[in-house]
Amino acid sequence: MTTVQGTGQSAVFVGGSGNSNAPNDRSQRWSPAGFDRTHRIVLIYLWRIPNPKSGGALIRRAASNWSVSGVATIQTGVPLTITDSRGGSIFGFASTSRAQLCPGVSYGDISTSGSVGSRVNNYFNAAAFCAVPVIGNGTGYGNSGAGIERGPDQNNIDLSITKTFKIAERHAFEFRSEFFNALNHVQYSTPGTAFGTASFGVIGSTSVTARLIQFALKYNF
Repeated sequence: MTTVQGTGQSAVFVGGSGNSNAPNDRSQRWSPAGFDRTHRIVLIYLWRIPNPKSGGALIRRAASNWSVSGVATIQTGVPLTITDSRGGSIFGFASTSRAQLCPGVSYGDISTSGSVGSRVNNYFNAAAFCAVPVIGNGTGYGNSGAGIERGPDQNNIDLSITKTFKIAERHAFEFRSEFFNALNHVQYSTPGTAFGTASFGVIGSTSVTARLIQFALKYNF
């Protein structure tokens, strides 16, 4: 949790302000940090497959010195702060304005149901937000909090299968087949969070490419 918004140059690690709504009131932007992942597990593994003890010499040689390794990353999405660039004009746009919740709408009304793939054009309930309030001849800040919604989860597995060919005591060739996003999971980027824009609530890209396979040959000596 933090009172500093953002994950870039003006964020927590360099002590930036990360203003959101009233810049003189840090307490009103207390929320999960922009890089927060509520649940995250990363598994790094290596299995050296046992060499066969029986069979012909050719079979034993072909089935020996194999290994499987990889990295599996499973994590929840990052917090999303809904903004409205038209808010805060009465204050000279001193800070980034958050969006305004419509009358009678609570945070529980923002999330939509279904798989992420079925919600790419309406990841969250865009109709839950209205124009920021008018103050005199300008606009005030919106009443929504920071980090009130979560972006899509991530589930990614990178895998490598390796065969080592011994040449001499200190010499060997290593042939690797590498699979990035091995299970070819579609992993979505965060949706647009700027109220009033065409991309608001819309996921327009993926965060990880489709399955990528490459081969490598390495000589160790």
